[in-house]
Parts: sequence; C-alpha cells; structure tokens
Amino acid sequence: MVMVHDRQSLMVTLALPVLLSYSPGVDGGCVLLDPNHTLGCFVDPNLRRVLGPSSGVPPQIALTREYCAQRCFDLKAAFGGLEDGGQCFCANKLNYSPARPTGPAGSTCATPCSANSTERCGGPCQIEVFVPHCVGSPVVPPAPPSPAPPPPPPQLACTPGHNTSSLPFCDESIPRDTRAWDLISRLSLAEKVSLLTASRSWVPRLGVHSLEGNECLHGLFNRGNNVQVNGKDTQYAIDGAATAFPQAIGLGATWNSTLLWAIGDVVSTEAVAKRNDHRRKGELDWPFYLSCWAPVINIARDTRWGRPAETYGEDPMLTRVLALQMVQGLQGTDPKFLKVAAAPKHFTVYDGPESDQPGAPGGRMSFDAVVPPEDLDQTWLDHWKAVVAGCSPHPLSGLMCSYSALDGVPMCGNRKMLTDTLRTEWGFEGWVVSDCGAITNIATKHNYVKTTAEAAAIALTAGCDFECDDVFNTLPGSIASGLYGVSEANVDTALYRSVSQQLTLGVYDDPARSPWVNLSGVDVDSAAHRQLAREAAQQSAVLLANVGSVLPLDLSKIKTIAVLGPSANDTAGYNRCWDAGGGGCLYSHIYRGYSSFITTPLAGIQAAAAAAGVDVEFAAGVSDRTGNDTSGVAAAVALAASADAVIIVVGLDEALEEEGTDRMAPNAESYPRGNGLYQLPGVQQVLIDAVAATGTPVVEVLINGGPLSLVPPPDAPKFAILEAFYGAQACGDAIADLVFGVVSPSGRMPVTAYADPEQAGDIADMDMSQGRTYRYLPYSQEPTYPFGWGLSYTTFGYAFAAEQNTSRTISENTVVDVVVDLTNTGTVSAAEVVQVYASLAADFRSSGGVLSNISEHVPPRQLVVFDKVFVKAGDTATVRLSFVPNTLAAWNLWHLPRVVLHLAVGGVSPTNRTLPNLLTTSFTVLRE
Repeated sequence: MVMVHDRQSLMVTLALPVLLSYSPGVDGGCVLLDPNHTLGCFVDPNLRRVLGPSSGVPPQIALTREYCAQRCFDLKAAFGGLEDGGQCFCANKLNYSPARPTGPAGSTCATPCSANSTERCGGPCQIEVFVPHCVGSPVVPPAPPSPAPPPPPPQLACTPGHNTSSLPFCDESIPRDTRAWDLISRLSLAEKVSLLTASRSWVPRLGVHSLEGNECLHGLFNRGNNVQVNGKDTQYAIDGAATAFPQAIGLGATWNSTLLWAIGDVVSTEAVAKRNDHRRKGELDWPFYLSCWAPVINIARDTRWGRPAETYGEDPMLTRVLALQMVQGLQGTDPKFLKVAAAPKHFTVYDGPESDQPGAPGGRMSFDAVVPPEDLDQTWLDHWKAVVAGCSPHPLSGLMCSYSALDGVPMCGNRKMLTDTLRTEWGFEGWVVSDCGAITNIATKHNYVKTTAEAAAIALTAGCDFECDDVFNTLPGSIASGLYGVSEANVDTALYRSVSQQLTLGVYDDPARSPWVNLSGVDVDSAAHRQLAREAAQQSAVLLANVGSVLPLDLSKIKTIAVLGPSANDTAGYNRCWDAGGGGCLYSHIYRGYSSFITTPLAGIQAAAAAAGVDVEFAAGVSDRTGNDTSGVAAAVALAASADAVIIVVGLDEALEEEGTDRMAPNAESYPRGNGLYQLPGVQQVLIDAVAATGTPVVEVLINGGPLSLVPPPDAPKFAILEAFYGAQACGDAIADLVFGVVSPSGRMPVTAYADPEQAGDIADMDMSQGRTYRYLPYSQEPTYPFGWGLSYTTFGYAFAAEQNTSRTISENTVVDVVVDLTNTGTVSAAEVVQVYASLAADFRSSGGVLSNISEHVPPRQLVVFDKVFVKAGDTATVRLSFVPNTLAAWNLWHLPRVVLHLAVGGVSPTNRTLPNLLTTSFTVLRE
C-alpha cells in the first residue's frame, strides 16, 4: 500500500498491484496503467507541488506522457505527472492539492488554455498525475531543441550613458507625475500592457521594468524565481538571509503597535539593503524588493478557516491599529522617497472557506460572500478605510484584491468596491494588484463572464491596475474591438499608478540621492534585528493556564527536564525552513523570510538549561502530529516520571492550516471527535494525558496558528499551557526565556478559543449577527479562552483615576478619555494590555433588539481602544486611553437621539466569567 496525500483526503490508500514490472524483449515501450489508476488533473500551486522533486528533465523539452512515465519508472517512482504539457515530475507520494482533480486525464489536462495554447487545463499550475507502468524497450527521449542564445542583460534606464539618460522621465528636477506621463508616452500599447504585471517584465529598449511583487508578511521573502546563480539558471534560489519574525497571528497576539512599526522598519531596511547590493553589482536577475504584499488584514471571522495564522486576529480595531503601524514601518518616514511600497491584502470579504465546504462549493476560488450591508461596513471595510486614511507621510501604496466575490461580483472585477468605494469615497490613489490567478477566476471559477479576455477587460475597467496572472496580454485585442468599453486610457491610468510609485521609490534616480544609499548586506540579519525577532516571539506568546503556578520554572531547583512532543525538535519541519521550492516551515509557517537560523524549542531549552547546569532529556513520544502511532508513548512517560519537570511541545502545522486548507473536512478526520477541530490532531493528547498522570509538573507549549481550546487535565496539580504560535527564527529562544522566567508572558489572545465548534457557526455564513467572533458571541456560550485573554507571572490592580468622570453627558464628537491607575501588585515586572470595550447594554450581553431602533448588527460588545503598558513590580502607572463615540463600529445604526454607552476596562474582553472583574462606567451620548 502507498500512502497518498491530497487536500481532499488526508490519508487515502491506493493499491498498486505490479506497478513497475518490466519485461525485457517485449515490444511496447512505456504505457500507462489501467485508466482507473490515472488519477486525473490536479491544481499544482507554486508553494507546494503535488509531485516532487522534479525528475530532472529540463522543463523546456516538449515531453510526452509516455516519456515522462518512462523517466519516473527509471527512477523507481510510484507516481508521475506532466505539468502544462511540458514538465515531468516524479514522486513516491502525492502532496496536498488545494482542490479535487479538475477532471480525468485526457480531458481537462489535454485541453489547451484559451489564453495560452501552450498551457493545459485552462491555465498554469495544472498537472496530470498518473501511475507509470513500463514494458518493452526504453522509450527514446525526444531530442531537445537547440538552445536559444541568451538575451543581452537588461540595462536600467537613466543610468549614466544609457540612451534614456537625457529624456524627461530621467530628469529628477521636474515633478514626478510629469516624469511618469513622459515615460508612458514613449511606450507602445503592447509595451504598456507588458508592464501591467506583478512578475518581472522589461521593455529593453527603454530600460524600464514592471513593479514586481514580493511577499513580506513576517519577514522579507528573500527568494528569487528563475534567477542565475553562478552563471546557471535555477528555478528557485535563496537570496542570502533575512530576519524571520513570528507569523502574523503571533504579531497580533503582541497587541503592541510600536513593535509592529519596528518590524515593518526592519523588513523594509533589509529589502533596501538587498536592493542596493544587487544594483551595485549589476545583478538584475534577483528581486528588486520594491513592493511588499503585506500585511494580511483580513478578519479571522472563523478560525476553522485555513488562514487565521496570516492575520492579526478577529477584531477590526486591533487589526487596523497594528496594520497601520506595520504599513508605515514598511513605507518609511522620509518625506520624499518611499522605502518600499506596502500593499495589504486581500480586499475584501476574504476570510474563508479555503476549500470545498457546504455552502461554498469550490472554496475560495469561487466563493460568493453574501454580506449584510451593515456587516460590510463595520467588519470588512472599516479597518481598510482606516489604513487608507491614516498612512503618513506617504499614502498607502497599494493593495491586493481577493479571490472571492461580493454579492455576486468578483472582487478583482468589482467596480463598486475598487473604484466607487476605494478611490471616489476614500480617496485612495495607489494601485490594485490581483491575487494570483484571480482575474482568470472571474471567468473560469466564478463564471461571471465566458472568456479570460472579458475577465481582463472587466478587471482593468473596474480598477484592478496590474495582474498576478497571465491574461492582460489579451487587452490590445480587446481595446481594438471595444470589449466592455476598455480603452488605452484605462491602460495608461493603471500604468501611471505603478510608474509614479517607482519614481517615488527612486528606481530611475541616482542611487546616491536615496536616504538609504548606505544600507547594505551588513544591515541584514544584524544583531539588532535578531534581538527584535526574539522580543517579538516573547511578546507573542500567551499564557493560557498556569495551574499550581508551575511557571516560571526555577532552574536553581531543577536537576532534570524532560522535553517531549512531535513539535519540540521536528527535523523535517525544521529543514523545510530552507526549502526554496516550498512554502511550509513548521516554526515559521508560510510567507516567511529565509533566516540564517531557527532555534527549535528543544535547542532553546537545552541552551538555557545547560547554562544553569540542568540536564535535558528528549523523547518525542509521538513523532507524527496527525498519526496514530503510540509506540513511543511509554518511553516518553518513563522519561517524564524520572524528571523534575516536563516541557511537552505539540500543535499543528502548515499541512493542517494554510492557504487552500481549512481546519475542517477533509482535515477533520485527523482530529478527535467532539470538539475535535479545536483539539489536537492524532494522538498528541494521548501523550499529554499519560504524562500528566505521572504527577510531574507539566508545561504544555503549543505551536500553531488557529486557536486550540486545550485545558489542563482536571487532576493535574501543576500544569501550564503556553500558546507560542509559530515563533519563527527565535521560537526556541523565546520559549526558553518565558518558561524559565527571563521575561513574563504578555501576549493576549487575538482570537476566541471556542469551547465547541458549534459556537463558531457556519463557515459560509457571512452574517456576523449569528454569533460570529467575540463581538457577537451569545453570553450563554462561554468560550474556553475569551478574546484578549492572557495570564502573567504577576497580578495587576485596576482603579479609575481620580480625574475620571464616571457619569456625564457628551456629544458624539467628544473625545472620551478613560483614565485608570494600573498597579503591578505582584513581584515580577511585566507588561499588561489595558483593554476598553463598549456596549449599549450594561451587562454587555446584547445591543440589537434590546433597545428600540437598534439593529441586530450592532455588536453587543466591541474593542474601542487599548494600550500595552510595562509596569515594574510594586509600581503604579496612570494610563489614559481616548476614543470618539462616532468612530465606533455601527455608529450609523444607532438611530436614537441619545444613547447610554457602557464601558468595560481591564485585561480581557467581557464575558459572563470575566465581567465581574472588570471596571465599568457609562456615558450618555447625544447625537448631533
């Protein structure tokens, strides 16, 4: 039996009888087995190949299925696949695929794409997978074509001696908009269209290029595609090192906007440093690092969705505050030059489902989000508007439109959203780039139009300026025929938005004029950047439980520590962190930079313990997070029983939660029944329960993105749970710092950890009033860990300051000051996150329906302002937090001349369990 993995069925078994038999002397060559074993056509994303590694056949050879099968047979591979009719892959198992086979072999896989006759299955990243079976003489390989002479290296416009150096668009003394239009005027229509791409594209005669996209979610994505290394072409190559910060959900858990600005600044510093070095050396094959497609500011409305790890959490207020600081850190503070062009994603109503789910057949590629208009404003648009309006000194550079449709209209072709709302209403002047393949999907997935040429015309006229796709090449023909009214003026407007930004980035200027001209490789992966990554990982961790005050562990009182669990030292997950052809990495997750090192939890614990003379013993106990093998549990339990303390590291990984994969079917079978989707998959909990039964103090560390609703065993006298998320390069060091008390945990939950999946509701239902997120969750449904939850090694006392007026009447435009005295009543200096929540109900239970004329879409409770404050042990800090009532979510739904606004202040969101421990006050607000 061969284990087969795909995104629809985590563990599917396929019997392979006499697969690779070979009969010498028998004619026939290589054939494919019975059609039942021709598995069909699969989507093959760039970040995770269905089959791999490549068989080594040069991709430019026009391969046949038979020749590919022969090569895979020669390599003794169980599976073969032909991608785009031209590249052969072989492997012994199938990796995940984001969709079911799109059709049987010989149908969609053999059908030319309407936009590009060289592709199959209607577009790129489609692979026909089959089981090779070869008899007879080996197939003679096709003769490779004669190699074309390499093109001359591109020369950048405006450099001394270049034929453009005297043209107006190279003249730095004239206004940038004048320069941009001069450049555009010198291009043919075909050349203009060629630059409307997020890929690398040159107009050699002028030395100008496109505004290439790059990922920067939690570190610079320092990988080149199709670059030359040592004079040889390579599909992927890692460009040195880059600092890798915790995955975005961990950054959300810091609740620290100042930290987010600093991280954005580091990412852009490393981008500019690499850009400078490559330009000095004339290395124009490497990424230019001009734009950053980050941050992801979608709302984690449903944490069973595959991508909460990439977000800052479930709350629009928390998201907008952190996102704005990250964007401003990326774009820089120089008034003249942009550092990098930031582009948050994915605009908008994109938060699941990823995969094929009830109510969402086809998953994210064709999902139509039917959204109540009240929810659209306050949940999916308000934080975007705040980021657009708040960026300074440079306006927001760009954003990415999403795969989903809104009320039947695909987002990347939605003129109402991309033009009427973004540009006309909000004043957005930047560019919009499509998510990769999203324009094609307008025709092929949403079936909104019939052809990709129509999709391209609709996208451009709607306000999508350039593509991460391959369909804008149809625009010249569509302009000639007047398809959907698209014109060359549309092309010019779109191109102006990216060209003018290139000028603000200094692409065609004298590099010496850049305020960052002196940045170089020494400014990448520096000691300061490494320290910031460690501090971010420390602040991202949330102490969920600490029964018996087991944490922090006192190394002076411990002789032996047992480290257990499949995520403590996952060598496979560790090595994937430097797999340039893949996207997943256990400790950093996806869309991360390739750092020079990553400290695993085991390594971090070993280093700290060794310095104190404490022995550390390791046994995984369970080697596979999703498997059922318990053979190693007994040895791990014996080790735990003989130790003074146990640190057990468990959790999830990118195979269970990432782009294209929800924490639901088909992954549901990996989880236990009951509250399975918020519990650990496989037999990890079996290991935990067995270890807890020994009576040895246990520290359970979670490595994951979406929340896990784990609680200490009821009989465990000393048991702590530390949520560490995906901590990236400093993961292990930060865990050690926290466990051994070097710093106190200060992270707070950016999402709700539900007690039961039923609390989360229907993943395809976009109506927020149906109990979605903490803002609408009924009080009768107490979560395991509320939004904003997090413990500390100290305790804090709250009291309203003497100047706080707890009863007054104000207008809707009045600045409300909430002033509290925060006292560290414990013995450990630590940080606290002071949180202020508002409600129209004194009990914070409901708003809509309780008062007349109040919509059910008004959230019963909402975060209005917060601050992270460090207080030394025994000290008191006076904290002033301010907000304006008419900026609250759903203010336009409060159709009353006066309302009483109730506030709850403390270290967590109000629930039945937490409200009695929070300060409360109220104001009467008069509408104007």
